[in-house]
Amino acid sequence: MKIGYVSLFSGRLRPLVFALGIATVLHAFLPHRASAEEPDTNKLKGPLTITADTIIRDNKAKTAKASGNVVIEYEDSILRGQDCVIDQTTNEGIMTGEPVLELKQMKVRATRMDFNMGNGLGSMENAVGLTTEGITFTADKAIRLDPRTFRLTNGTFTSCDPADPDWIFKSTKTNFRTEDVAVFRNAKFYLKGVPILYSPWWSVPTITKRKSGFLQPGIGYSSRDGVSIQNAYFYARSGHDDMTFYLDAMHLRGTREGFEYRYTPSRKTRGQLNFDYMDDRLADDKLWRLNWRNRHRFKNGIGNIAKIEKESAISFSKEITKDVTFNTQRFSDSYIEVNYSRSYMHASLLGREFEDLKTSSGEIRNRYKRLPEISGSVMPHEIFGTPIVAGVQTSATSFGTETGALSEKLDVNRIILRPSIAIPLTPFRGLNVLPTLEGRGAWYSGSERDSGSFSTAYYKADLAMEAPKIFRVFKYKGTRFKHSMTPRIDYDFIPGLDVDGNNRLKAPLLDNLDASSPKNLLTLALLNRVVMKSTNAQIGREIVRLNITQSYDINEARRKGGSNRPLSNLNIDLDSRPANWLLLNQFVSWNHYERIPDVMQTEVGLKFSNGLYFSYDRTGRRLPKTITHSGVAGYEVAKGLSVELSTIYNETIQDFPSSMVSVNYNSCCYSISFAASRLSRVKNIPGGGTERVQDTTFQLFINFKGFGDFGDKAKPPVRRKL
Repeated sequence: MKIGYVSLFSGRLRPLVFALGIATVLHAFLPHRASAEEPDTNKLKGPLTITADTIIRDNKAKTAKASGNVVIEYEDSILRGQDCVIDQTTNEGIMTGEPVLELKQMKVRATRMDFNMGNGLGSMENAVGLTTEGITFTADKAIRLDPRTFRLTNGTFTSCDPADPDWIFKSTKTNFRTEDVAVFRNAKFYLKGVPILYSPWWSVPTITKRKSGFLQPGIGYSSRDGVSIQNAYFYARSGHDDMTFYLDAMHLRGTREGFEYRYTPSRKTRGQLNFDYMDDRLADDKLWRLNWRNRHRFKNGIGNIAKIEKESAISFSKEITKDVTFNTQRFSDSYIEVNYSRSYMHASLLGREFEDLKTSSGEIRNRYKRLPEISGSVMPHEIFGTPIVAGVQTSATSFGTETGALSEKLDVNRIILRPSIAIPLTPFRGLNVLPTLEGRGAWYSGSERDSGSFSTAYYKADLAMEAPKIFRVFKYKGTRFKHSMTPRIDYDFIPGLDVDGNNRLKAPLLDNLDASSPKNLLTLALLNRVVMKSTNAQIGREIVRLNITQSYDINEARRKGGSNRPLSNLNIDLDSRPANWLLLNQFVSWNHYERIPDVMQTEVGLKFSNGLYFSYDRTGRRLPKTITHSGVAGYEVAKGLSVELSTIYNETIQDFPSSMVSVNYNSCCYSISFAASRLSRVKNIPGGGTERVQDTTFQLFINFKGFGDFGDKAKPPVRRKL
């Protein structure tokens, strides 16, 4: 025994056991000590009224006897019963006949209630209470010590059906204080009638408002982290801000510290600040992450948005976080923007920086900046009451890279001006025509491609035509189906390089605003919709949406020499939900010339009456050749008990980036979830090359309704479609 005891508190297990011990001690004792305050015996203030079918006063004995539908109202308390006797000398009374005490946050029934009309306090025998949070408690005797505190003898607590509870707390003595905690002595916890836990002291929150205190600890296991214990302390600093401090112990990696600060000082301001730090033994480096988001709306249409994301040389998100989203994230994104909006006008001042997220400290990190960027726009609107719609967009941006080994560094200043004018036309009912003319002017300075500055100037013309809908209504067994077709034609034109062509070729492609390639494109689209409406339904439900589009490149058709390919891919996008239990979606981008799809995506969702559901996605691309499968399947084994499997499979590299299987049980008063997941991480090796690191994780999550959560609920890599 001594050898086992010494080895348990040595080596890598020491911080883990220490953190677990501290969390257990704090949870068992601090909440009790914090709530062990003297009862508030101040007398209640306010008028008292008594009503009943009959009230008889005995002036000689100085008593009053009320019978039949007795109601005593005192401040926010109402006492009901059938018979009541009140001693007018002591202001003490006895209520019988199924008495009920109604308070702001609970209702208590008893076989007898003794009360004092002077202070509203008293005692109840064989009490049964129900709080507004759905907690049921019983006691052989309940004494009301003050307006918020009850002392219960031989009490029980549960949020289940008290006649047959799935779980229940039992204690010999309990101090129950609303908007605070319930402190148990000699507490026993039963699950399905089986004793699971005993503690001489235990406490659970009874608050509906935020309150400072230790959160329920969590426990998990990961092949890379080992056994982990999650501990957190919540600090309700004020009514509009709070902080949460984290101390997580991972016996293979070390201790993770962090905090979260949330604030909403006004309706116009809100934000959140997160910071995490870890001296990681596995990475042999100090990892940290800082996230800050803030939004504020000033007067006169002025607003501010800020987002700061910073991480250590080895990305904290990629190393520690168990979410596949962070594993595939390439850049952090930080920006600060001040904007102005009024009517159809908008202006903003922006500073933005993107930074590579790496998995080893030896990798080269690149930073891409847009600092500053000043932009303004006048949204398209009617001019002087005429049908002419005009608008303008302009921006001035400084692009640059701070570090990195790029083949071409971007250190460019750019100013863009884009005025536009349009005239909406309706030649006849149902036909909508919108011709648009846009001017495009840009000025560049400091490009690596050219030693001096230069400018570009050209125009863009668009024509959109939407033909009248063609529809027909079908009827089948009391259900109406409406099928409609809406043809649409779009024409986009950008002149050839004979218009300022040399400078347009020199312009770097910084974003979509620099797209200046000649265009002479005609696009045809046909939208099909099927709406189903039953006789009893108020509105219809769309069950089929089919959109077919294809473009014809006139410039490509006129190009001399070589094999012309003017037709774009034929895109067929089908979204259908013919029944609540069935989903069928299909997208195909068909290449006429290769006679093969360039992109094909299939989505299927099924939900059966026996509790089985299934969703499957397949996405295939021809260039570069990639095929990805993802799916989720679940089955309700019994009432409340279900099993779910979700996975992502990359057929190209023959690997499962993320998979998870979970067992979930949900009842009316508690839920339990156990999940086992596997995440494949791509890690760069210093000096070149990559390797895949597998991380297997086990997570347990328990929620007792009204008493909080234990652990963190795992997020599946694939969400069910139905």
